[in-house]
Amino acid sequence: ELLQEGKTMNEPLLDFLRGPDVLLELASLLSDPPPDGGAVDAHRSVRHPYMACEVICCDVAGILDGIIDGMDGTILGKVFSLLDWEGRTMCVRLAGYFEKVVTLLVQRRPRALAAYLRAGGLPLLQGFLRHIDNFSVLQLLQRLLLPPPADESQYEEEGGGVWPSDV
Repeated sequence: ELLQEGKTMNEPLLDFLRGPDVLLELASLLSDPPPDGGAVDAHRSVRHPYMACEVICCDVAGILDGIIDGMDGTILGKVFSLLDWEGRTMCVRLAGYFEKVVTLLVQRRPRALAAYLRAGGLPLLQGFLRHIDNFSVLQLLQRLLLPPPADESQYEEEGGGVWPSDV
């Protein structure tokens, strides 16, 4: 029901979801390691990250702007903190949600995302490479580094055909 209301542009709900604290919580659900065991934890490790991903991917401009610009980049940094996992295998489910969210940001906010990626530099690249064995991370890195296919007109929405590898 939450997703349906978001897609129908329910303004009070969208105002709530655009709040920096809510966006930070959504990003945390996508990037923090899932807790171990228990029935309550099943919601935290499966349902909540799924809903967070779907809320962000409703393609609402205010939510995407909040992810990119919210709290001076802290929210976007939280999304990418998934790449900071060291010494353990990345959760395949969360990596898939990460790929979906970042792909949407590539499509809708390519310049802002490219600026974030450039600013992240070598540590961000090392995070991607640390998890290159994860299919979603590999796909995303490939998507970020390779130029878009010739027929990808959806990337022209912001800035006339800008792709992160071009900027």
